[in-house]
Order: sequence, then structure tokens, then C-alpha cells
Amino acid sequence: MSRTNRVLLVVFFSVLFLNYPAGAHEEGDGADHYQSARSYYEKGQLDDALSEAEEALGHEPKNAEFYFLKGQIFAAMGRHEDEIEAYKRTTKYDKKRADFHLALGEAYFNTGEYKRSVKPFKRAIKRAPGLARAYMSLGQAYLALRDFDGAVKEMEKAIEIDGENAEWFNVLGSVYFTAGRYDEAIEEYNRALQADPRLAEAQMLIGRAFYEKKEYDKAAQAYKKAVERDPGNPLMHHHL
Repeated sequence: MSRTNRVLLVVFFSVLFLNYPAGAHEEGDGADHYQSARSYYEKGQLDDALSEAEEALGHEPKNAEFYFLKGQIFAAMGRHEDEIEAYKRTTKYDKKRADFHLALGEAYFNTGEYKRSVKPFKRAIKRAPGLARAYMSLGQAYLALRDFDGAVKEMEKAIEIDGENAEWFNVLGSVYFTAGRYDEAIEEYNRALQADPRLAEAQMLIGRAFYEKKEYDKAAQAYKKAVERDPGNPLMHHHL
């Protein structure tokens, strides 16, 4: 090799080295760590999952999906303040995803910060008007804040979108029950049973509503039906 060619090679590799600083990450490393984190998370290996999620974010510090997984890991660990912070980053780096806002709202709600949960739930609804769970979550936040009319309004919207979720009828029935609107509560509990005839709890709650109305014979009949639906559950026997 001529002296000129050797000089050219030295110059080439020098330029290459200067443009690839020490510690630079190869493309795709963040995704690899993310996949490892998700795998560990699904297996319940939370410390390993968190370590891999941190590695992923080291490569892509503004990746909202990575922060979303980190929030889920913190939630499973019971580290709810850290969960909230992770979801805040998620919504900062991707403001368009309704499920990210929903997750932040639910994290606030689950820590008893009902008032702070309202805004993320509304943002989720704005971004995905067909997301039934967001309406139900907002309704539950209003219920926790003792806004019964607001709770009913949002829960009814959720049920309009997804009328096959028996538990949601149960929840709406309980809102009416708490407000002393027992006939409407009974109607919702019956709708829950139509959606899922195995739901013994709804039958028991019908009994409670009749009891509050002082219709004791109907209450007793409802309690008996609850026992028939779930004879092994001691709660169903409690009111007989």
C-alpha cells in the first residue's frame, strides 16, 4: 500500500470515529430493551422489567410508549407516585393518545386524587369520543366527588357505547341507590342481570333496594334468588 493510500485510510477512520462518539447506541437498542422489559413485566419479574425500561429510555428518552410501560411496572409494584410521574411523561411526549391520558386519570383516581383525575379523563374523551371506559372512569370520579348528576350523565354515555358490560349497569345502579333513587337503581340492576344472568351481586343489590323501599317480601325474594345464583358466596346469605 502506498504512503498516500495509508494517509487516506487514517483520515477516513479518524473522521468516522469523530462522528461516532464513545457510548453511542446502535439503532434499535431502545426497542430491544423495551421488548425485554415487556417480557419481564408479563412474567411478573418487575425489578428486571424496570431495569430494562430504564435502559430503553436511556436510548430514547422521549419515547412515550416506553414511559407508558414504565408506569404500568410502577403500578404493579405499588409505587403509585412514580406511576403518576411516568404517565405524566407519557402524555407530555405524546398528547394525542387517549389511552395515555386515561392511564394518568386512573392513576390519580386510584390514589384518591379524584379532582385531579377529571382533567385527564376529559382529555381522553376529547381524543377518543368512542372510548366507553373513559366516560365510565369520569363518571366514577364525579361520584367520588359527590356529583351524582355528573356521574349519571357520564356513565349513561359509557353504557350507550358499550351496553354489554354488566358491571357498568351495576355501578350506575349503585349511583342511583346512593342518591336514594331506588326504582332507577333496580332498573339498572335488572339490566345488569340481562347482560350477565350469573351476576349474583346485582340480584342481591335488587334486594337491598327493595328493602330500603320497605318492600320486604320482594327484598326476601331477591335475596333468595341471589343465593340460588351463587350458593357458595357467604355474602349472598348475609341478608336472609
